Amino acid sequence: MSQLQIDGWGVAQADLERSWESAELPDRCWLFRSPTGWTLVTMRRRVRYDDSDQPSAGSATIASRAFSTLDELAAEVERTYTSGPWIELLDAGYEHDADLYRTWVPERIRRDFGGASIQRKDLALYTGLWDGDPVPAPARELKGWEDEAVEQLAAHLVELGFEVRRPELAAASSPIEPGPRC
Repeated sequence: MSQLQIDGWGVAQADLERSWESAELPDRCWLFRSPTGWTLVTMRRRVRYDDSDQPSAGSATIASRAFSTLDELAAEVERTYTSGPWIELLDAGYEHDADLYRTWVPERIRRDFGGASIQRKDLALYTGLWDGDPVPAPARELKGWEDEAVEQLAAHLVELGFEVRRPELAAASSPIEPGPRC
């Protein structure tokens, strides 16, 4: 019997699909935290099927890799897995680790901005989100249109319950601390 000893505590688990092998099963990934860094443990599984679609053979490979920073870990996860895996791992672990939470918050805000429903037809460049036809955007000709668009978005975020700070005030504020789920 073989054993793999990991020093640390589990903070996240996710199934991530490798970028170059979409036909395989997703890797089962566990993220562990220790005082000195992060360890990502992956179990890569393979199953072969016979002519009647019944499993006929299989294997699993378990690997672990240590990282001293979240940036190194994020780069490796993004390199190895399909689009968005780092976000999936953050979503799975932000409630269990303060550093993951501080990394998750800006990503969550970015996603929430993407879903914000601010519509100014005179600022639109296309008729639809995907494959839309180009349209004139007369408001983009006006001086200061970017600031006005940001102000409208900020007002919408306040309506949704977010606190919006001016950049000069945000730089002086304390770092993001764990808090309730948005």
